[in-house]
Amino acid sequence: MKCSEIRNELEKQNPDEVWNNLIKWIETLIPFWRQAVISISEHIDFDAKKRDKHLLVIDNSISLMNNWRFDEIKMVKARRNEIDSAISFIRNNALNKKVSKFLFAPICRNLAGILRHTLYLSTKGYSDKQLPTVISRSIFALAEVYLCFPFDEDNFIFFLPKGKSIHTKDKNDLDNYHLMLDIAGKKLNIEDFIEAINNKSRQIWENFESPKDWRFSNKIWTTEIENISNEIYYKNLKQFHSK
Repeated sequence: MKCSEIRNELEKQNPDEVWNNLIKWIETLIPFWRQAVISISEHIDFDAKKRDKHLLVIDNSISLMNNWRFDEIKMVKARRNEIDSAISFIRNNALNKKVSKFLFAPICRNLAGILRHTLYLSTKGYSDKQLPTVISRSIFALAEVYLCFPFDEDNFIFFLPKGKSIHTKDKNDLDNYHLMLDIAGKKLNIEDFIEAINNKSRQIWENFESPKDWRFSNKIWTTEIENISNEIYYKNLKQFHSK
C-alpha cells in the first residue's frame, strides 16, 4: 500500500469527514503525550508548574483543534502557541542525553510530527486540498508510534538518493517516502520493522473510521535502547552544516 493510494481515496471524500476520522485517531495519542511530558519533566528536573501547564493544554487540545477546524470559536494565537509548545517540549527534549537513551524518546519525535501536522490542519495552515496528502503520511507515522518504532523517521530523509524528495513538488514525489523507508530498512538492517510499519499502516487505513485505544506498555518509559537514532541525527546535522 502506497501513500498515493490513500491520498487518492481521501481526495474523493468530504474533507470534514476525513478530519473527523483523523481527530479520533489523534485522541488515542493523548495518554502517551501526557505521560511523556511527565516522564521527561522528571528526567530533566523541569519546573512542576510549567509541566502542569503543558498537561492542561494537552487535555484541552482535541477540543480546541476541533473547534478551530470548524470555525466554532475564534482561533487565539496564544492558545495555538501553547499547543505548539507542548508538542515542542516532547520533540526537543527527546534529544536530551537524560532522555534519549529511553525507548519513548524516538516515539516522542515521531508523535510530535503527527501532532504538529494536525495542529496545522486545524488552524488552516494546510488547505483542504492538501489534507489528503498530509493525512496519508500521518497514517504511516501513526503506525510507527503504535509500534514503538525506535527510530526518528525524520532522520531517514538523508537516505534518499540525490534528486529525490518526499516534499510534494508534484504528485509523484509522495511515494518517495516508501523508497526512503526501504533504503533505511536495508542500511540499518531493520527490514522487519519496515514491513511491520507497512502492515500496521494498512490496518489503520482499513479501520480509519473506527479507531481503537492505543494500549502501550509501561516498559517504554524505563526500557533503554541503543541510541542509533540520535547518532543518525547528529551525523546528519554535522553533514548539513559542513556543506
